[in-house]
Amino acid sequence: MTDLHSHILFGVDDGARNPQESIEMLQRAAQEGVTCIVATPHALHPAMDTQPARRAFRELQPFARDMGIEMRLGYECNLSALRVDDLAAARRFCIEKTNVLLVEFPFDNWPGTWREILYGLQAEGMRLVLAHPERYRPIQRDPRMLDSLAEMGVRLQVNAASLQGWFGAKQGIARRIVKAGCIAALGSDAHSAQDYAGFARIARRVPAEALNPAFL
Repeated sequence: MTDLHSHILFGVDDGARNPQESIEMLQRAAQEGVTCIVATPHALHPAMDTQPARRAFRELQPFARDMGIEMRLGYECNLSALRVDDLAAARRFCIEKTNVLLVEFPFDNWPGTWREILYGLQAEGMRLVLAHPERYRPIQRDPRMLDSLAEMGVRLQVNAASLQGWFGAKQGIARRIVKAGCIAALGSDAHSAQDYAGFARIARRVPAEALNPAFL
């Protein structure tokens, strides 16, 4: 079972603060039956230094292997930081050994060029997965945006916590995505070990193909 979205790398963003917290997250994920974690620290600027994330990733690899977990390195790329005329810069944030890019927009207001940005990234050869669509207010206000995203070929990653209501009103959107068969991947969006609580139980509500995405 794959967790496509986790802030498990220590000391690089608002996730794990130190190696011990990262290891505790690995332990809890293993208990929940997770066998693959895509580490996705925030990428807030196209020129950000990725070395801290790479160092943390290398340090955690032996612990992950001992627990039967494959770790892969990617990033959660904030699209508001990209320039429309230089979208190729986002390629460095794709999940390793793929052309798959996990992307996010601001929660409240999307840029007016959001379609242009997504199409531009695709034109650069990247396959897009939108992180936690259920959390964005533009989609909450107009769920028909989900249809537009699907027509554009953008895959959707739903947060496990949203399916059990930890994010309140967002639960309805998350369930709509699952019911419509539009969920491409499940993610914990974990920032601590506690965020893995109930992951296995929630995963039973999700189609099997979203638990081991073939596009990775």
